[in-house]
Amino acid sequence: TAGIAAITGLMPINNLLIRIVQDQNLVIPEIGVGGFNPDAEEVIIAIDANFSDLEGALEESLPLILAHEVHHAKRRRSVGYGNTLLQAAVSEGLADHFSLEVTGMAPPPWSVALSGQELQDWIDTASQSWNEPTYNHFAWFVGADPGIPRWTGYSIGFELVNNYLSAHPGEKPSSLHDEPANSFLP
Repeated sequence: TAGIAAITGLMPINNLLIRIVQDQNLVIPEIGVGGFNPDAEEVIIAIDANFSDLEGALEESLPLILAHEVHHAKRRRSVGYGNTLLQAAVSEGLADHFSLEVTGMAPPPWSVALSGQELQDWIDTASQSWNEPTYNHFAWFVGADPGIPRWTGYSIGFELVNNYLSAHPGEKPSSLHDEPANSFLP
């Protein structure tokens, strides 16, 4: 409950069902925890009970994942998650930055999977189809396309939001849940 208090202290949200399930197919294999936000009223947190460092995962990864998914739920209640690559990348970037705002932890590995020139090259590539609703979410975000590095969409979104926050130092991810994705364009 301390995690929920920290989250709602920064970004109040009501009427949200948080379900915790044991399902190794829904977790990020490297951390033993995963999350999903199917709609504005529900967050699902998945745990792999057989993960080798379950205690560490619950202490370190669970707060990040929970904050991330709650931010998605809050955003769905305003501008929505999105149905374009730009909207999805910004939603993911905001959720990851919010998880850092809540926990003070280092960015999760998917947020910084790409960096430097490689990241910039992928931002340039993505920008050619920012607003196409036919983008392949699994290719951009989880590595379903061997031509796109795993977690590229997360890294792009994290960078777009990072740049926005640098240019607007008074803003916080907790207050940007309803900011349109176009505000984050480079």
